[in-house]
Formats: sequence, C-alpha cells, structure tokens
Amino acid sequence: MTVSTQDNGHDNTQDMNKLIDCLINYAKEYHIKRLDPFYMREKHTIDFNEYGIVARILITGHMCLLILLTLISQTLAGRCPQSTRVLHPCHCHADTHTIECGPSPIKYSLRHVFHALSEHMADRPQPERQFRTLLFNNPAIEDWESNLLGDISFHNITIDNARALTRIASNAFNRTGGQVRTFTVQGPNRLGAQQYVNQLFDALSSLANIREVSLELPALRSFPSYAFVTPISGAKQAKFERFWLRAPRLHTVPNYAFYELHALRWVTVRADRLSRVEAHAFDFEWPANHVLHVDLQHNRMPESSVESDCFMDTKRPVRLLLGHNGWQSVARAVFEPLLNTDPRNVIDLAGNPLRCDCRIAWLIREPELYRKQLVNGHCVGDNGGGMGASGVAVTDGNTTAGAGAVSVVNVWSLDESRYARCDPHNNGGYHNYTPELVLKMSSSGVAVGTGGYLSAGGCYGPTLLY
Repeated sequence: MTVSTQDNGHDNTQDMNKLIDCLINYAKEYHIKRLDPFYMREKHTIDFNEYGIVARILITGHMCLLILLTLISQTLAGRCPQSTRVLHPCHCHADTHTIECGPSPIKYSLRHVFHALSEHMADRPQPERQFRTLLFNNPAIEDWESNLLGDISFHNITIDNARALTRIASNAFNRTGGQVRTFTVQGPNRLGAQQYVNQLFDALSSLANIREVSLELPALRSFPSYAFVTPISGAKQAKFERFWLRAPRLHTVPNYAFYELHALRWVTVRADRLSRVEAHAFDFEWPANHVLHVDLQHNRMPESSVESDCFMDTKRPVRLLLGHNGWQSVARAVFEPLLNTDPRNVIDLAGNPLRCDCRIAWLIREPELYRKQLVNGHCVGDNGGGMGASGVAVTDGNTTAGAGAVSVVNVWSLDESRYARCDPHNNGGYHNYTPELVLKMSSSGVAVGTGGYLSAGGCYGPTLLY
C-alpha cells in the first residue's frame, strides 16, 4: 500500500508509507500475540514478558497513529503569512485556517490578492498553501476572474452576502479547484443572471472532488440542461452527493440537469412557484443502487408541472418529496409509471390537501400494491359530512373542529370498494360521481385511520394512523 503526497519542493510519500506499514505490522502483531485463538489455546497462559510485548505493540501502534494524524492535519491546513500586508485587504485566521475577504465595501481585484499570496508562498510546500475555508463576504466586488486563486487552494468556499457579485468565470478555479469539497452561496447576490449562468455552472463543473453544493440565487430564472458536465480535463465529479438550490424566480428544472452526477443522493429545489419539471430532468447516464432523494416541497407547484415519463430513466430508486404544494390529486399518467418501475420508489405527499375523488381511484383500489410507496397522503373533506353506509363519519371522534375546519384521513384507511364505480378509462373520472369517504372497519368494528383535522389556518391536528 502506498500513498503519494508529493508537493512542490517536498515529498512526504516515504514518511507516510513507513507509517502505514507500521500500522499494518502493529495490527498483525497484535492479532498474533493477543487475539489469535490458536495461539491462546496452545499457550493457555500469558507470562509477564508477553504482557510486555503486547504493551509495546500497543504503544507503537498508538504512536504511529498519532504521527499519521499529525501529518494528515498538516496536509489539510494552510499556514497564514506572517505579514498581514501580503493578503490585504483580506485576512487570514490561523486558528481556523480560514481566509476572509470582506465585509468592508472596498472594491479590489481578488485575483491580484491571491496571486500575490501565491508568489509569497512559492517556495513553501504545497500543504502550506492548502487552506480549510475561503469566506467571501465583500459587498462591492462584482466579478470572480479566471484563475482566481492562483496556487492557493481551499476545501470549503463560502460566498455570503456578496451583494454585487454577478459573475464567476468558467475557469475561475482552473488550477486548484480539485481541492474544493463544499461550495456555498448564501445571502443577497446577483449570481445566476441569464448572461452569466452558463459560466457559473461551468465553474462548478470544474470542481472535480466536490461533495456538496448549496446555492441561494435570487436572480436565477433557469439553468442549463447538462448543468454539470465533464470538463475538458475529463475529471468526473464522482463524489458529488448533495445539491441544494434556493431560487425564488426559478420556473423550470431542465432535462438532463444532473445527468453525469452518478454519486448524487440528494437534490433539493426551492422556488416561489416552480412551474415545470421536464420529462428527463432526473435522467442519469449510469445506474446506481443508492436512493436518490428529490425534494420539491414548498414550491407551490401546479399538479401539471411534472411532465409524463419524468423519473422513468433515473436508473436508481427514488424518494420523491412533493409535500406542501397544495395538490388535490395525484396524476396517474405521471406517477403510476414511477411507482411501477421500481418497488423501492416512494412518493411523499405530506401536507397536500388531497380530494379523494375518482382521480385517485387508481391508488386506492390497489392498496396492497402501493401502500408502502405512497406515504403521508391525507384526504380532506368537509367537517361533519361524509356519513357512509357503515354509519361512520369521516371526522375525528375525539376532536371538535372549529368553524372552517375540515376532516383529514389517511388515504389508506378508506374503503376501496367505494371507488368501484370510478371509470378507469376516463382518468379516474365518472361524470359527477363522488365516492363517499367511508373508512375501513377493524375486526372490532371500529373505523381505522381517523384522528386528525385541518384547521382553516392549514395546521394539522392529531397524528393520523397508518
């Protein structure tokens, strides 16, 4: 086993490999002398000298581990320059290995600052030029230029309240982007403007070892198909697992947006009114076994916003979070194929006031097929009404709802036989027929699934039973 840590003017490879060999030998010796049952059965007892051997092995192993951790720590932490003038007007915090640029409203070239720092540290080993965090909170700078950071690298980049920042050049991280693990934009900014949006996502695509991207982009209205593509260098983003986007003006999630991000596990999109999720928005190039969480909650999405065949070529199990969008139904043409494609696929409808009419008959008539795949689905009806043939009212028997309140029941507590007259060939509709919301009866004759209401203010009452 070998590890290469060669840097400019310095090579830690030999030291690191010796330490790794030390740890391996420690593990082998400890196993032989202390844990091997054949050895213990043969010896029956351990004399004083053998206790000494075990103690020495433990001490050696701990020392090797301590030195190894120290070397790793040195590798991950940059060293601040002794003179503050080198970075001015930015500041270096030695205790956190952070370089902060802001918050004073001074307009200057960030590129000149980092290239001056690169020249100052040119004779230093590479680990001393690797810092933990870049915090940029300057409210006056408008542009992140090409080759912005010179030879200085960071594990985390945070842009916070950079009110004037409008553009990040495609090759802003050309030389040291491979070190970035997390990239965050938060607070007021002008990034995402249509004329520069492609450059922004090109820059993000160049971060070969990125794990998490979190973007708050008030100006973003749309982002490109194939938003994250393999750059000319050919380095795929094989560790990219989480993408979070808050863009109030965003209206569309485009086709193939995440096509090459094979490790992606969580996508969150927040918009004031997301109007369209295109049919191939969540298609991927290669299959995977891990679950992809797609969080589209709180977007005020119309029920027609998700196109047919969406999620049909994700090539991995999907947990789709659609809560709190005001939906009254679940479109069969869109979501039945998703549920049937993979039994591990799940749709979460928490907080949507479903009207359990014939439009959702396709679900309710197949409870054993879909019960585990559609969760937190709640039907909403007028409080006090809906007395079915069983004589059970669809209300909470223990709660008196106030004026304007409505009753809430879990979809899987409804009697599916009441949906027999719904026409499956007319998208679940059958003229003006509306099924009575009659609850299933337990073996004791008690209705199941009651126990909640939705007040006029939209707050749920007691937790519903499943």
